[in-house]
Amino acid sequence: MELRQIALVSETARVSLAELSAVAAALHQQAVGDFGPAWQVQASVSPFPSLADMPAHFWPIIVRENVPQSVHGVHHDQEDQPLAVVEWGSAWPLWASHECLEMLADPWGRRLIAAPSLKSDQGMVQYLVEVCDPCQNGLFSYPVLGFDLSDFYTPNYFDPTINVHSVYSFRGNLTEPRQVLPGGYLTWFDPASSSWWQAQYTDQLRILPADDVSEFLAAGKCSLRGAVDRVTKMVHPARAISEDHEILVRSRRYREVSQRGAARKAMLIHDHLDRLSRAPDGDCG
Repeated sequence: MELRQIALVSETARVSLAELSAVAAALHQQAVGDFGPAWQVQASVSPFPSLADMPAHFWPIIVRENVPQSVHGVHHDQEDQPLAVVEWGSAWPLWASHECLEMLADPWGRRLIAAPSLKSDQGMVQYLVEVCDPCQNGLFSYPVLGFDLSDFYTPNYFDPTINVHSVYSFRGNLTEPRQVLPGGYLTWFDPASSSWWQAQYTDQLRILPADDVSEFLAAGKCSLRGAVDRVTKMVHPARAISEDHEILVRSRRYREVSQRGAARKAMLIHDHLDRLSRAPDGDCG
């Protein structure tokens, strides 16, 4: 199985190398322990101080400030390799998790899966694989190493019917196939009419035509997923969460407790090493 290696890089002074490393560890644990087994993907996530320090074969997730809408999300570099851009904010780890998982599931932004349409007058359609979008709201996130990361749907999400024994998203927020939760959306192509559609849940679930997707694709300026991102007029949940939101407050408290524990353990390790350095030869501690 191919190892997909992700690099987490910050290009803003607001993210220290220590924070970058801590978030990378959380993303790595999610990718290896949660996402990989569900989607049969082998992955790693590592922090790097800059793009120049990143090995050339890694796929970068770059944290920046004041990112234009056209730059958000997963793109492809001059060699057609995946890269993602995340805008810095109080919930940037949630957004980084979202982009990381979608990059792992569909690096080139064009994977489609056939399943029955949510629109009653359509038959089998082709859904774009965006594993976090239907449950992307921060309210459905879950903590990993003190950071709230994105829930994601499993391959069962495209099952034709409900099975009480199936898991539709990793944290169980999705309870049936092709469900869209508040703040989420789902995109598909209807072969019969050669048209694109979206289910968007703002104040309620609406099914809307997404004709502009075809126009962006015809222009050849972006991938399928990039075209969908351009036409989807929804606020990303990581931008909508305020600094005092209970999700972020909970995360900060967890990290504060964890940091105190880590500092205590570091002191004990240093004390132990000091004792070893003073011990007579032959005493291995």
